Amino acid sequence: MRKKLAFAAISLLSAFIVLSCEKQGYDTVPAENIGITMSVDGFKSEDGNVISVPELNGEISPAGLFAVIDGKIIGGYENIMLDVTSENNKIILNINEETLNGLPLEADYFIYWPYSGSLTFTPDPSKDEAEGFFQDLAGKWETQEDQSRHEDFMNSLLMYGTSRIVDGQLDFKMEHAMGLLQFELPGIKYQFTNEDFDIADYDILYDGSFENVIPYRTDDGQYLFLTNPENEDKLSGKFGQYDWSIDNTAANGECRKVVIGNGLSIREHCLKTGDFFCSDGSLISKDAPKEEVAAANVVGMVFQIDPARIGNGERLALGGTAHGLVVACKVAADGKLNAWYSKDGESSRDETEIGLENILVNDDAYATYQLANNDIEGYRNNTLIRTERKEDYDNGCYPAFKTAEDFGKEAGALSTTGTTGWYLPSNGQLLDVARNLGGATLDDSNLSDWGKGDFYWLGIGPLQYMLDAAMEKVAPEQKTSFYIYSYQWTSSAASETGARYFDFYDDEVYCNNLAKSHEDPVRCVLAF
Repeated sequence: MRKKLAFAAISLLSAFIVLSCEKQGYDTVPAENIGITMSVDGFKSEDGNVISVPELNGEISPAGLFAVIDGKIIGGYENIMLDVTSENNKIILNINEETLNGLPLEADYFIYWPYSGSLTFTPDPSKDEAEGFFQDLAGKWETQEDQSRHEDFMNSLLMYGTSRIVDGQLDFKMEHAMGLLQFELPGIKYQFTNEDFDIADYDILYDGSFENVIPYRTDDGQYLFLTNPENEDKLSGKFGQYDWSIDNTAANGECRKVVIGNGLSIREHCLKTGDFFCSDGSLISKDAPKEEVAAANVVGMVFQIDPARIGNGERLALGGTAHGLVVACKVAADGKLNAWYSKDGESSRDETEIGLENILVNDDAYATYQLANNDIEGYRNNTLIRTERKEDYDNGCYPAFKTAEDFGKEAGALSTTGTTGWYLPSNGQLLDVARNLGGATLDDSNLSDWGKGDFYWLGIGPLQYMLDAAMEKVAPEQKTSFYIYSYQWTSSAASETGARYFDFYDDEVYCNNLAKSHEDPVRCVLAF
């Protein structure tokens, strides 16, 4: 019965609106014959660039519509709620035909978004522009202090526009009623000058959190905060150890940059394998004076900058862009020996069930080498073990992997958020460490077959001494000799019972399948 009464009320309202228009001599067009869209531009920054608005997605708030003729709002066409959807980057508005089944052809239409059913405001139909029409609404609009969530940021946004029906379309070009603050955090931007590889800029942002005023972080790393220029002249807050304040917020539709601390400093750098990576994410050239390197908090060395040899898992973990790979200067847990996998005395587990590949072709060392060399997905291997074997991982059944993760709390502690964190390297990644930092030629042209898919190289030179020489400038307390710990696990599985293992002696390198219960040290890597 209630549904029938509600439908009757809606029908009466719709009929009243149409009759009202007919009595006033307005020609109307059926609502289903009108396409309504909104287009949104970004905020204009002080340097002339445009800062885009985050996309409307998920559950989108409705919009409010007004119709005006001869400087008066038409009865029944006041704050009509329209549903909003987003399709193929186009914002479409939908009329509830039970509420409004016709639109006057001669009217000027004014719209605002997001809809407010509770806020009382007085539109000014004598104004031709949306800014004047919605001036009272803009003055009363409240932005939220915490805009860190997408929905909170979008609900602080206020846009409006005006349009007329043309060729069956009502297209609104929206204007911004709010101003935008863009925060520049303290840190370093590396602009790489390499000619061998095209490497994207690398930003190091000092770790910290916002207080009082909490902006929204976009997918591309911008920190944005909406303000109402009508009632917010001054604003202040805190980020980590830094206090900030501004005397004038941004005008509507404009973006003002707020620099925290000294902001982002620019450094040009030619990235090379052998460069030193510091705990704060900064880089020191391999050619820097020994005194400079020894005085820094160095945690690793860059061993890979070729994008083709950096895994998809690493790139995805860093938002789509990985600049390079770093190997730790110290072994994890002071050289503690760890099993790859062991549970209740058993070491057999099929990791292909969770997506790892078995790097082994029985009785074919050359085919196994190709698999090992191509396995550059160390981060993915670790993530699968940590997540898909979570219970066993948490219970200590994957000691080598857990030791690698825990390295970030020890000598490998990082004060930057721009890395993957430490993990157990894959077989291909350890081969690249030996090649790019130790100068070893490791390929199938000089490979020796050891049987059962295992292989080794002879005559490659004193690899452990070459690797130690690469970190010779690092302070003694910040490194562990490769000569002492020349053997270690990889994150690459080989079979249900075995995993890939990397070992080198004077003039010899071995890449074998070893029982998962065997205990070996861990030397970690990370991507940045």
